[in-house]
Amino acid sequence: MNHRTATLDDLTADPHPILASARTEAPITWVPALEAWVITERRAAVEVMRDPQRFTVDDPRFSTSQVIGPSMLSTDGERHDRHRSPFTDWFSSRDQLDEHTAWMDACARELVTGFAPTGVAELRTELAAPLAARTLAHLLGLDPPGAEQLLLWYRDIVDAVQQISAGHDPGDIGTRAFGDLRRAVLAATDDGR
Repeated sequence: MNHRTATLDDLTADPHPILASARTEAPITWVPALEAWVITERRAAVEVMRDPQRFTVDDPRFSTSQVIGPSMLSTDGERHDRHRSPFTDWFSSRDQLDEHTAWMDACARELVTGFAPTGVAELRTELAAPLAARTLAHLLGLDPPGAEQLLLWYRDIVDAVQQISAGHDPGDIGTRAFGDLRRAVLAATDDGR
């Protein structure tokens, strides 16, 4: 099987050999099952991301925007900048990074300590996702609802996006989860945290 003959089910089950097939053909390759171009080389990806005139992300078929609405992921130009600007200075500040590095390090160590005795871990679910959720909850003052609730909302949003990508109706669970997340962030912001 290769990227030209793969189905959405194939890509969902094991995308790695399919994407490896695409990578051998060219840095940018059409994948029929996705009805989209797939970029498999860093240089080409950077070129595409820096040229919104030729390579737009503003497409009504984009599954993430169908769940969460317009965002920095689904808009170009000034609209993209408006969605991104609240995060840019803060998340690219060396002072902010330095201020929170010790906290993030301790959090990562705690998570690793939890699975280290087994000698086995699924790093996405046991380290990356909880570390990201705890960090966001900490940085945005989202306690409550806390990292565990952030992960539940995120899972519902991702599930809805995957349902749309597979051509299924996701219902309203992802939209509701995003609405709950949005309200939590606004409440934390309104409280001056």
